[in-house]
Amino acid sequence: EAAIATWRDVLTDQPSDAGALHALERLFQAAARWRDLIDILRRKIDIANNEEDIPLLSRVAAIDERELHESDEAIGAWLEVLDRDGEHTRALVELARLYGAAERHADLIDVRERQAALAHGDEQLALHVEIAKLLAGPLARPIEALDRWAFVLQAEPQHPEALAAVEAALNDLDLRVAAADVLRPVYAATAQDQRLAQLSLRQSEWTDD
Repeated sequence: EAAIATWRDVLTDQPSDAGALHALERLFQAAARWRDLIDILRRKIDIANNEEDIPLLSRVAAIDERELHESDEAIGAWLEVLDRDGEHTRALVELARLYGAAERHADLIDVRERQAALAHGDEQLALHVEIAKLLAGPLARPIEALDRWAFVLQAEPQHPEALAAVEAALNDLDLRVAAADVLRPVYAATAQDQRLAQLSLRQSEWTDD
């Protein structure tokens, strides 16, 4: 405690003294005084440049979540990382995990969209599949979900999950016409003649309705 008090006196006179900040960081870490440690890390962030403060913010987020069990504070710290680097991979991964655990689906889909914009190939496709599921399920935005499934099918015409979702939409009065418009070129491109014929028959029945 005496050492802490001494170094705090130094900070009172010289708020950005690197030696005092480092010493207090070490002392608070050893004593598991997490809120005091975050205060010191925040002081260091205030005087750091972007390259230095991202690792510090990552530490703040980890302490908030693991030691203080304050997920909202951890989210805030990771968002600060994104403010400095909008493509920071770990920040996006951690935010997706925290938003998912908190069932903050609208926030989660924003993160997944950002990740999809940065990803390629199978990873990107998997993210679009997850986005489609969020839109169709907890966010209850079925038209947007159908559009996303259509995007998946453009990339992979025989994607089983996307096909099943769009085919299920044929039974929805509000979605069936749009679903048929998605499926027709998919069936044609993959030579699924029987399904194409069945789809044409269903569409004629809708016209009769």
